[in-house]
Amino acid sequence: MLNTLKDHPGAVYAAAHDFSLQLTQAEGSYHLVSGSFVEKQHVGANAQSQFNESAEGFSKLDYFADGTVKTTFYTFNGASVAVKEAYAATLFQSACQQPRLPNVPVNSFIPECPGGPAGVAETKPDAPFQPTQTLAAGKQYAGTRSSRFWLGDLYRTSWTQPVPVPTLNLATEKGGLRPFGRGADARLPPSSSLRPIPRSTCFAPSIRT
Repeated sequence: MLNTLKDHPGAVYAAAHDFSLQLTQAEGSYHLVSGSFVEKQHVGANAQSQFNESAEGFSKLDYFADGTVKTTFYTFNGASVAVKEAYAATLFQSACQQPRLPNVPVNSFIPECPGGPAGVAETKPDAPFQPTQTLAAGKQYAGTRSSRFWLGDLYRTSWTQPVPVPTLNLATEKGGLRPFGRGADARLPPSSSLRPIPRSTCFAPSIRT
């Protein structure tokens, strides 16, 4: 789950397994604990949390058409059924938002302002295209001095040997590819029945980049 959130930032991971109210931002996403109506448990102090409280209550997420995402936490007012707002925050701001809210990411799933001119969202220029590149499949797999002593100098040399490889041009390959995330489908035009799935050469989750 953590690797998925790292690869696909801009998500809200909502859970209800703890009887408390919590909101924590991590790796470009949010972890939200929605609370309980009938029970509360201790929640420890966390300097990284935007909000946490040991109280009976619930939370609400609001998604707006322009890309804004907000959350509100409510607690019960004593023994009565009345609720009070305990905390509210904007999790993701719209590309339309001006001026920008400090320390609030723009909704990456709606990077342009709906109905506005293109280019509202911050973009990075494309790097100059190179038809071929010379690189190693996995420098992280290079053996240590100890492994070479026990396994020999040829241990995993094929992973660290730079080789020329063709560059995949997403704009032109197969009529154009649209990536949907690391390890996910690379969608083709509707007329195509192919669904290529590019995979990383890194197989160890603990050293994923």
